[in-house]
Amino acid sequence: MKLFEFNNYREFVIKTVRSLPKSGRGEFLKIARHLSLHTSTLSQVLSGIKNFTLDQACGLADYFGFNDLETEYLLLMVELERADTERLKNTLKKKMTRIKEQSREL
Repeated sequence: MKLFEFNNYREFVIKTVRSLPKSGRGEFLKIARHLSLHTSTLSQVLSGIKNFTLDQACGLADYFGFNDLETEYLLLMVELERADTERLKNTLKKKMTRIKEQSREL
């Protein structure tokens, strides 16, 4: 799955894991361990109760082996979910659009 096809990091993580062999059995546990999170915390993040911190998002980018552009895009997705104002959300969406365009050029 391509990261840039998504606008929501939760959807990306869930669909990516579910697309793995055996529907990604055990993968969420591996992700939680990599991020030093309890599995229940990861579950709360992926169900929308909580959000990743930016540090955890960086760890997730490392887990998936993202390059700098992908990492930046993932961080923007997390920031978007954490944003409170429409002004900030719109600014982040514009940055995400620019990065998507940049990824197509590469």
